[in-house]
Amino acid sequence: MPRLFEVVPTTTSVRHKDLLVQHDDRVMYLISEEAEAALDIILEPYGQLGGFYLDMMHVKYPGPRAYVVLRREYDIAKYVVAQRAKLDGPNTFSFTFFDNSVDFNAKGFIPKVGCLLFFSKTAVETAAKKDQLPSACVDSSPRNVRRKALVDTAR
Repeated sequence: MPRLFEVVPTTTSVRHKDLLVQHDDRVMYLISEEAEAALDIILEPYGQLGGFYLDMMHVKYPGPRAYVVLRREYDIAKYVVAQRAKLDGPNTFSFTFFDNSVDFNAKGFIPKVGCLLFFSKTAVETAAKKDQLPSACVDSSPRNVRRKALVDTAR
């Protein structure tokens, strides 16, 4: 049964002894213990931890508008690439995988899909309209910067 969790994007700044402030534009995420536990179940076979998985994507603030975490990796990369062109183009919808032990440089390497990332509100809305995402992932308020993670927890 898929479950929806709120994801809070954060960034860090460090003030040095000379009073200069260094900003880190990578996003880190605050998630609930319940969300972390749900991610741990999915990521454990791949040697990953739920509390750090979203942070390892190294995206710039404010980060994706919605994550859809699948219960395992699937061989659907070509299908996903074809679908994202229909949604809103390659810059607003992408995917990542769970298994970091794979050789990215191997000839003919095609990644599996473990997590879908929606960077634009338009892409989330379009996917929700096509019943590819539940409408709860879509926030109609333009001022609200809350992010959502839909985690497929069914076994």
